[in-house]
Amino acid sequence: MALALHRRRPADRGTATVVSVALALAVGGSVALGSATALAAGANMTRHSQAAATSQVCDSQFHVAPTSIPSGFESSVLGMAAVSPTDVWAVGITGPSHYNHETLAAHWDGSSWTMVASPHPNAAGVSANLRAVTVVPGIAANNIWAVGDYGSIYGSVLMAAQWNGNGWNLFTPPGTPGGNVLQSVVAISPTDIWAVGSGSIMFGTPASRTLIEHYDGVGWSIVPSADLSPTSSDQLMSVSAASAVDIWAVGDSVVDTTHRTLIEHWDGLSWSIVASPNVGPDNNVLNAVGALSTSNAWAVGNSTDAAGVSETTTMRWDGRSWTVVQSPAFDANIAASLVSLAAVSPDNIWAAGWIQNTKPVIFHPYFLHPLVEHWDGQRWSVVPSPDGVPPIPDDLGGRSFPSEFLAITATSASNVWAAGLYVDDRQPYPNDWDREYLLFENLCVPAPTVTNVAPVSGNSTGGTSVAISGTDFTFATAVHFGSAVASSYTIDSRTRITAVAPASLAGTVDVTVTNYGGTSASSAADLYVSVPPAISWKQYSLAGNNGSSWVPIDAGALRLTFTPSADANAILSGNADLWTSLAGVNQDLGIFVSGGSYLSGTLVGWKESGGNAGTFSPNAAFVQTVTPVMAATAYTVTLEWKANHATSGTIFTAAGLGPAFSPTRLTAELVAATDLNLQSKVSGSQYTLPGSNGSTWQDMDGSALSLNFTPASAGWALLSANADLWTQNAGVNQDLGIFVSGGTFGSGQIVGWKESGGNAGTFSPNAAYAQAVVPLAAATPYVIKLQWKANHATTGTIRAAAGLGPAPNFSPTRLTLHLFPAGTGIQDAVSTQQYSKANSSGSDWTPID
Repeated sequence: MALALHRRRPADRGTATVVSVALALAVGGSVALGSATALAAGANMTRHSQAAATSQVCDSQFHVAPTSIPSGFESSVLGMAAVSPTDVWAVGITGPSHYNHETLAAHWDGSSWTMVASPHPNAAGVSANLRAVTVVPGIAANNIWAVGDYGSIYGSVLMAAQWNGNGWNLFTPPGTPGGNVLQSVVAISPTDIWAVGSGSIMFGTPASRTLIEHYDGVGWSIVPSADLSPTSSDQLMSVSAASAVDIWAVGDSVVDTTHRTLIEHWDGLSWSIVASPNVGPDNNVLNAVGALSTSNAWAVGNSTDAAGVSETTTMRWDGRSWTVVQSPAFDANIAASLVSLAAVSPDNIWAAGWIQNTKPVIFHPYFLHPLVEHWDGQRWSVVPSPDGVPPIPDDLGGRSFPSEFLAITATSASNVWAAGLYVDDRQPYPNDWDREYLLFENLCVPAPTVTNVAPVSGNSTGGTSVAISGTDFTFATAVHFGSAVASSYTIDSRTRITAVAPASLAGTVDVTVTNYGGTSASSAADLYVSVPPAISWKQYSLAGNNGSSWVPIDAGALRLTFTPSADANAILSGNADLWTSLAGVNQDLGIFVSGGSYLSGTLVGWKESGGNAGTFSPNAAFVQTVTPVMAATAYTVTLEWKANHATSGTIFTAAGLGPAFSPTRLTAELVAATDLNLQSKVSGSQYTLPGSNGSTWQDMDGSALSLNFTPASAGWALLSANADLWTQNAGVNQDLGIFVSGGTFGSGQIVGWKESGGNAGTFSPNAAYAQAVVPLAAATPYVIKLQWKANHATTGTIRAAAGLGPAPNFSPTRLTLHLFPAGTGIQDAVSTQQYSKANSSGSDWTPID
């Protein structure tokens, strides 16, 4: 964490400028101001109607922290520093009038902000400021230093104060002959403390010189610093140290009324100016700096554009030079400035300031509002923060109230405080009108939670887009799938992240999200299954297809590659929800194989589906084929599609509302070529069945679509049938069945069937698939056939196979048997009951049985 953080000058709110000149030049010495002697708030100061904070909301958002600290007409936090989450200090000003204010010190103990008696000179009519505070690292006591100045319209004197546990030891650092200001302080050790600011060359002159002071454990002394030129007016606004020999100070230099950024560096021997960029034509000011290492430091501030509107400035030191880093852009009429910085780590930087509409509407004048920006290692973004007083809605009169941040600090990577002031001019005029109140806001980042992942599975090769739901994702720093880092992720909101799954071994893992507060706990809600390729949960579209050109649905996600170690038969399956935007346009789903004898690509199986975005959409299309592959030969399998004829419309795959649509899948199962337990028959002919009575099953093709099989050993047979079914008469569906005879099946029976609704009109045909698992006995001959019928009596004709033909060029109809010997692990569950589900919400998945 950077050793110092802050900028200590209130933003210009249009109030009168007070010119400070020197009262005296005092050197050395200290005086102890105990809590009894430090000047407390005056009796005429009022308390705002807020109760002291007793707890913090921890939800990755800024919340106003109520305080019972009295506020005056001129009240503001100007600097903050944190020892721990339960030990935070704030300094600034408070006073009974706009023209006479006193020092302010406040402390957070983990439950509330309380006022601490602060150093103030015992002189009537003297105004005093505490502009900055720092923590001395490595020591438990006497570890707080604050700097500022005091004086009146006749001059100013520097002030440094050390907290001794009960009160403040007050020091008067040496100054220049004119007025002096200390804006920032950083402590490296108890004997190595730096403060920066500015001092006038002589009494009454407007020009200023940079001022750098050092405390060596005994007293304060001026260390020579650089100025841009003998005639420039220079000031330093902030100082921060990465080490004792790597210290940065920033500010601005005015030459001929033009403000330019000013950066100085301490290398252990001397201070020197380092070149720094200027963003706008004028008012280039750096208000705060945070140093993390020799190659990482940040500075923030503002500049004005050609129209004279203030814009935020952010720049970074990379070990060689300072370069501007893009900060969030606002509308043309929005002015903004960053005035304080908290550098926690290279991917956790905070900046605070104000934002203002320069062309307001009625009831919403030129008021300032708090601004917080955050750097996550890649970009700056605005973090919303509320005003000190909530705005009144426009429908109730419309009103907003000015607020601004002047200090920010981090107590840890997951806890940030921002502070400044706000005005509540709802109070009666003139006593409380325009009174300033202290503004404290806290942001706490808890460990995230993951409540859902969608989809729940994806290819083990990676690349699946996964929507992660949960809480406290705003400041996510990593997403893991098990121990593997997500390929990429995007924070969509506080409750959603979209991540790309990495390549991994097949299996089930927890999806976890890490932020500054920790890592989400594992639960059943975050499980993700990495499966062998290929699956995709995306939705795809294909516009204007010519009806003859096959196109990969997704050449990356829906693609298989394998090299068999021995000759084999590959069972290839494709499954997709298909539909179209135009009635009369069907969708063809095909499996292509390339490599070996398949050359650059051969269509080995396809089906046509008639899903339309109307009554019958979409269709759950399934295509299966069995094709030989050779040992030591590399193959690629892709799932491709096209329209069934030329169309200007669009066809689609995958259904649902997203982001996880119904999955599209491509599967390969390799079975050794010598394994006789795999048998398959295919036909490229088109079949017709006229005048079915709706009850009698008939062979589709007793020769081409019939298997004769005698198992060598007992086992369970997985039987599957795949056909494009349709009819010339609307209202007549087609039933596809698997018939088995032999053994306990006797003369034969239907062991599995499905009904399809393909019609020869708009929505034909359907890629039907039927499957059954049956026991087969060893050394027993069986006959397996593909049979069909209409779903009720009809004088019309039902058909199988799609396409323009002629045979064998219709969509292939296939019957497959795969026997799994007993004990090899196939499991099956089947029900012949009919089920119903009423009043579904559309999202309530429930078991069918």
